[in-house]
Amino acid sequence: MSLNITVGITGGTGFIGSNLAGFLADKGYYVECLTRSGKAPPDLKEQENLFFSRGDITDSDSIIDFVRRNQIIIHLAGKTRAADEKEFIKFNVTGTINLIESIKTENPEIRQIIIMSSQAAVGPSPNEIFLDENSPLKPLSPYGRSKAMMENYLKSKSENLPITIVRAPSVYGPRDKDFLKLFRIYNMGIKPVIGKTHRISFVYVQNLIEGIFAMMSNKQSLNETFFITDGGALTWKEFGELSEKYLGKKAVTLNIPKFIVEIVGFISKVVSILTKKQILLTKDKLKEIKTPFWLVSNKKIKKLIGYTPQFSTEEGIQYTIRWYRDNHLLK
Repeated sequence: MSLNITVGITGGTGFIGSNLAGFLADKGYYVECLTRSGKAPPDLKEQENLFFSRGDITDSDSIIDFVRRNQIIIHLAGKTRAADEKEFIKFNVTGTINLIESIKTENPEIRQIIIMSSQAAVGPSPNEIFLDENSPLKPLSPYGRSKAMMENYLKSKSENLPITIVRAPSVYGPRDKDFLKLFRIYNMGIKPVIGKTHRISFVYVQNLIEGIFAMMSNKQSLNETFFITDGGALTWKEFGELSEKYLGKKAVTLNIPKFIVEIVGFISKVVSILTKKQILLTKDKLKEIKTPFWLVSNKKIKKLIGYTPQFSTEEGIQYTIRWYRDNHLLK
């Protein structure tokens, strides 16, 4: 099948991008993934309508041809971990500005630009309120602040462009490396829990990419912002219990006091300085983990463009564990 529609994806070799690229190629779109190496990841080979080109959103000159070639651009590239706030701003804010300014100059008649933001731009929920797209931006972390800055730019400086902003909560699924670490801990028979009341919105990567697909070429999605979630929310304990079920393991709950989180944050910072390597458990990440409620509503996407997630969180966990095992990443 050929739809004769070209879709450009920045960050196409990442967790979400690689899943989206394969999905759209299978649907018959011509998909171009912009990557700094210009090469396909090992598990996502080029095919007739899926190819990779070299470019970097922090270098405007390197993305001109990419911008010119594509009728729809889905911008997923960015930093989720960085050495400091300047690096977050360089990739998440300045990189997005470079892309938008290039589109204005080189492809002003583009059909649509879909840009990935984050729940982190909005910040945590007061009490147990499910935040929506009208909630004010109150980020906690440098990453969240960079995404909030990006959104403010898009809303104030990108006039006359068909932009759709997507905000995702905690994303899990095949090819993800961060949740793989958590599943491996569960598989060892340990279920870490921080706080008894924490509740979080999740989104299975397949629900996320199908939500993005539902937005493509949908006039109701233009110049709008959407949360995409599995629906509802779980505590980390409940997430762990579902994981136990499909791992076939019984894990012992390890309640982690918040003062331990502070100690881990300090140790992580020291290790980062000594090794000069970025780590997952930064002080700011741990601050977000300690916050009890990260709840967002997906009512708007259901109402405005009629998208309902196909998979429950339980199904998403089941399929993710199966994928990890099929790919020999989890025993």
